[in-house]
Amino acid sequence: MKLLTPHQREVLTYLSTVDTATLQEIYENVNFGYYNNWSKYMSMIMTRLVTYGRVVRVKKGVFKINSKNAEFNSAHKGVDNKNQTELFK
Repeated sequence: MKLLTPHQREVLTYLSTVDTATLQEIYENVNFGYYNNWSKYMSMIMTRLVTYGRVVRVKKGVFKINSKNAEFNSAHKGVDNKNQTELFK
């Protein structure tokens, strides 16, 4: 499994809060830092996330988080397994 860059983590965090998002919406809501050619760099990040299986491309320029990506989703939505809350008691 590939480690995520800080930009990739921010994009996944934003996508977990919305159903689908365009490149423009992601750029406006994520602290990205590129002003020139932002669409090129954002496209590169999204292509890598699609390749890793973290994001699904709905259509050209529209993305959503992969619902099969349980590792990232469960990490941001709390503990799914109730036994894990009693692990160190």
